[in-house]
Amino acid sequence: MGTAGVSAGGGGVVWTDPDLVSASYDNVSFSVGTQEPAPSGIFFKPDGTKMYICGTTGSASNKVNEYDLSTAWDPSTATHNQGLNVTTLGASEATPQGIFFKDDGTKMFIVGNTGDAVHEYTLSTAWDISSGSFVDSTTVSGQTTNPVSLCFKSDGTRLYTINLFGSQVYQYDLSTAWDASTMSYNNVVFDLDAPVNASSAKEISFNPDGTKMWAIFDGGDRMAEYDLSTAWDVSSASYNSTVGVVSFSQETTPRSLFFKSDGSKMYIVGTASDTVYQYST
Repeated sequence: MGTAGVSAGGGGVVWTDPDLVSASYDNVSFSVGTQEPAPSGIFFKPDGTKMYICGTTGSASNKVNEYDLSTAWDPSTATHNQGLNVTTLGASEATPQGIFFKDDGTKMFIVGNTGDAVHEYTLSTAWDISSGSFVDSTTVSGQTTNPVSLCFKSDGTRLYTINLFGSQVYQYDLSTAWDASTMSYNNVVFDLDAPVNASSAKEISFNPDGTKMWAIFDGGDRMAEYDLSTAWDVSSASYNSTVGVVSFSQETTPRSLFFKSDGSKMYIVGTASDTVYQYST
């Protein structure tokens, strides 16, 4: 997810689009099962020194967990730092499904299928979830009552969610960047399943210029790539048949993906093994 919607990082980092066909498992992993046995969302700080996991059935099912990585972008070096119960801050969301941060770490967004809304939080200390405070919730129930993913355009002026049943991507415009209360559905929807012949899309991610989109499916443990003829407009998306559908055998029910800031690594987490896996792309 993820540069927002992506994991593109700034700071002079040069992005290269991942090559899913040649992607390979690095034999690098990290179990998050002690904190969250059903992880549904993953996000990294742009410099790779922090990782965040949200899920639905942990010690508190409405918790976000923060991890410190002693080696940037290497989840095997992660240690659990702290957890945050997002419901106690004010949002009615007992089953967080997706997580996203503003690129400077001062805002956090959660989506889930209890409140069917995008929940916004401010962080007074960037990237420190213990400093979070609830701002507001903006419903997406007019489009889906089972949102499972949350993704932003890199400038914060567009937002995307996925419907759990049907795998449609819904697109919203924000009149004020990074302010979810200003979002409005712009009647743009794209069906991820149709060209792939898979089921249950769980998350999407974009490249930094919005011309490519990747989706992960827990039906068949696969990923697919799409090209966007108009950047950041999912109505212009088309299935990339050259890449095809790629399977990853480490996690049979993947729920979330994230790309390193330069596109050279990919991270997948899911509910079969409750583990973050790293791949070279």
